[in-house]
Amino acid sequence: MLELFCPSCGLAGESYITEDVLELAIAMTKNKAMDMIHKEFKKMERQFRKGPVTFKAGKPPKHEREDPIRSGIEAMEIASFPCCQRTAKVKPILKMTGCYCPFCGVKNYEVE
Repeated sequence: MLELFCPSCGLAGESYITEDVLELAIAMTKNKAMDMIHKEFKKMERQFRKGPVTFKAGKPPKHEREDPIRSGIEAMEIASFPCCQRTAKVKPILKMTGCYCPFCGVKNYEVE
């Protein structure tokens, strides 16, 4: 099992899935599922075009909004952790003030 530590407080967490991440994942999943269902309905529409039974798929479903997560990974900076000989992306303020290693939880005071 992989154990990750929070760069801000150094505590190991059960899950780092935030509400924003969860909402985005649910919206994306719903949109993809609705597209797949509509695609299958279009196949049925072509299949039952002629004959005693007809089927109409209708308009494609409207997608739910997929709002991007506010603080993207692009806004983060790479920090080096000599304790594990690895790097990770952290918030710029944490890089300046020092942060905990996400791999072992040791406090790192990297200042450039």
